[in-house]
Amino acid sequence: MLYLKVLINALQSDEVKEEAKASLVACLYSHTLQEITTAADEVFTKAAGKVNRDKPAQVLFVLTSVCGFEGDPRNAATSSVPKGR
Repeated sequence: MLYLKVLINALQSDEVKEEAKASLVACLYSHTLQEITTAADEVFTKAAGKVNRDKPAQVLFVLTSVCGFEGDPRNAATSSVPKGR
């Protein structure tokens, strides 16, 4: 469920690059959610200590990587500090 929640949030977010979103959508059309989950689980197992399922940004990075997107899926202008008008 965690992967699906992160995936849905990423598709709805302005903070995720459109190219990363396109990779996720294409991946969903080409593979079952079970296949994507299995591939992501393998990454988390092999990279234990380097990536953490408890951090949504890292889950997003793994999911987009599994789906063929290279690099940081977040927009460069994204900041944790809210911007005023």
